[in-house]
Amino acid sequence: MLSLERVRQLIPDPNLTDEQLLEIRDQFYTLCEIIYEKWRAEKDQERLSRQKCLHDVSHSVEKAVGNSLTIPTAKFCSSTVPDANYQTNNGAGKL
Repeated sequence: MLSLERVRQLIPDPNLTDEQLLEIRDQFYTLCEIIYEKWRAEKDQERLSRQKCLHDVSHSVEKAVGNSLTIPTAKFCSSTVPDANYQTNNGAGKL
């Protein structure tokens, strides 16, 4: 929690009263809660999307080769660009 003194340091306006600074602090907290909830919802959606992608890839592989083959599928669903250490399927080189 931000103290009144810290808020005064962050907003060095001598015309603001203590009550006004405390109100601004409360509004900061409300804004932070909104931002956090939005971030959390986006992360939950990304997680669900990754799980669905993994399920879809696993299901496709099972249909193609049967249940006898188990392969890691995480690299097929990454929404990010591979880093410099990412290797090809056979490990022969870097991208």
